[in-house]
Amino acid sequence: MARTSTERSPASALPDRLLRQAEAARHLAVSPSCLRKWDHLGIGPKRVRVPGGRSVLYRVSSLVEWATRNEIDPARVA
Repeated sequence: MARTSTERSPASALPDRLLRQAEAARHLAVSPSCLRKWDHLGIGPKRVRVPGGRSVLYRVSSLVEWATRNEIDPARVA
């Protein structure tokens, strides 16, 4: 049976997963301290701060978007 345009694929039906700082750092292949430094400098990916706590979470989609935005085209690097 073919999908109609209003049906979602199984992956898009999943909620955007939230990762703790250590998990997000692993996802980006950097250390948690590097991620904290980028956050402090205002150059890191968007984050979610949990009200009333010190927890910082990152949406997987924000990490992917940030990494894509910061890709370097090897053809343009001389």
